[in-house]
Amino acid sequence: MSIVQFDLVADNYDHWYETEIGQVADQVERAQADKMFQLPGMKVLEIGCGVLR
Repeated sequence: MSIVQFDLVADNYDHWYETEIGQVADQVERAQADKMFQLPGMKVLEIGCGVLR
């Protein structure tokens, strides 16, 4: 996907997380990610993930 194409969808993607269903999806996604990385000493480096969702 080119930068221009990404720019066209980025605002809609971010705004979706402000909707009721988007907020629920965000909570579920964060809870699942937390479960995946509960190992002692586990660290995660997130690179290039937009608004960190």
